[in-house]
Parts: sequence; C-alpha cells; structure tokens
Amino acid sequence: MIKGNENICRIFDIFHDGCIANYQYVDNDLELEIEIRYLAERVKSDYRKFWLRLQNTHSIVFKTWPNDHNAEPECIESLTRVFEPELGILSCEVEGLSLNVACNQPSKNWNYCGGTLTLQADGAIVRDEGKKEYSIEELGAICEKYWSEWEKKNS
Repeated sequence: MIKGNENICRIFDIFHDGCIANYQYVDNDLELEIEIRYLAERVKSDYRKFWLRLQNTHSIVFKTWPNDHNAEPECIESLTRVFEPELGILSCEVEGLSLNVACNQPSKNWNYCGGTLTLQADGAIVRDEGKKEYSIEELGAICEKYWSEWEKKNS
C-alpha cells in the first residue's frame, strides 16, 4: 500500500494524461479505472489501464471550471455526477490534508471544461490488468523510463 499524501499525489502526477474511465465506491474506498495506455503497455504490450484504489476516501468534491468565464463554479458531491463525463488527469497538489487533482473534461456536452477533484484518502493501491500491485517507486520508474525514451525520440 502507498501511504502519505505526497506519495498519493505523485500517483496522479504519474498518471498525467490518463483518463478516469470508471469508478466504484465500496466500503469508503474509491476505486478508479485509469486508462493510460502509454504507461500500461510498458508493463505488458496489450495492457491499457491501471486500477487505483484510494482507501478510506472522504470529503470528495469536484469544483468545475465553467466554460463561461462569468459563471460561478459548481461544487459537485455526487460521485455519479462527478464521474459521468470522462475526466482527464492533469496534475495533483497537496493542500493540508486534501489532494487537489486538476482534471480536464473535453466534451462539449457539459458547461465546464474540467475542474479540481478534491478528496482525502488514507492510502492507495495501484494494480495493473494482471492484478500486480505497484509501489510508488515502481510506478515512478515506469514513468521516468517512458518520458526519458520519449525525450530521446523527439529531440
């Protein structure tokens, strides 16, 4: 299990450009299905996603970034509404006891282009499609190797 807000926040940063494809909330744990092919296929060529289980998750709020810059942001607490549109992971910051995950939302069907998902969690477990669990160090190594190779290929 991955503990500590800084480490949990780092998971979201590692999953930059991944999309939250689905969610479950069971026994105070929020499980997110993260589609992130460019990292998952580094584990196994036909993998496309990871599962992130946030343990004892609470105080979950999604504050929208309205398309109309004059509109007030909406604070959404219903998980069904939060995860109804596909949310793309951009970055994460720790603020006190909370994690603030910046997410984009590309669909024109909503009156917002993204928002900040704020939550608190006691720990996290990350698994691949084969159910292998990863430490934050292992995830970091996968990510660093990808970006290092990407930089060499694109410079």
